Amino acid sequence: MMNTFPIYEVVLTSFNSALRDYLKAHGIRRSMLPAVLGFNNTTNPSKLLRRFDEVCKGLNADMDLVERFRNSELGTPEILRLLNDLFECVRLRNEQNRFLDECVDVIEFVPHLHAVHEHTRPSHPFFHIAWYGIDTFKLAALPDVILDLPEGEARLTAVADFCKLVCTHPDYTLLRGNSFGSLMQLLYRDTYTHAYVYSVADKKFVGEYHGVPPSYVATLRF
Repeated sequence: MMNTFPIYEVVLTSFNSALRDYLKAHGIRRSMLPAVLGFNNTTNPSKLLRRFDEVCKGLNADMDLVERFRNSELGTPEILRLLNDLFECVRLRNEQNRFLDECVDVIEFVPHLHAVHEHTRPSHPFFHIAWYGIDTFKLAALPDVILDLPEGEARLTAVADFCKLVCTHPDYTLLRGNSFGSLMQLLYRDTYTHAYVYSVADKKFVGEYHGVPPSYVATLRF
């Protein structure tokens, strides 16, 4: 995978080099780090060192550990500056990755139905969701015969008829009622940032939704 944020590697190398030089100059071995950070009675030094390694990669803003780091002898002005730069690089890289992911989602977007249930959180363990796949509970693909229709009233009518089918056909049993509760609405996402809202109770479109629905959406009210 192409490195889309190379400055992270530069800052990471600089930080680890400065930290390594300090540890070497002061004779601090890896096994001594828990005590240096103020964990004198830790029962799991290996776990603590893994947390420390994650902090040193900017991958875990463990506030307690970061604060101990800052207040320990390791917290020299140079090392702390590089640590702050490292966290900032990770933040910017994550923002960039989210933007790139959204660009891919927009490019690959295909109109579909997004289910809205009575609960935003599943009542069953998450492995139940993982076993079937979240799409089974939240998404319904539109038939090609509908996607081939031009945008407008004809397609909207066809989608409404398909919504009625989804509400009764056994193929969509898991979508209608699952660990998120009963199906309340179907969002016909005609574009990435817009949807028509089909009410299961009213058996018709009742409004519009602007934006991108989250993975777990609450019931919309109009």
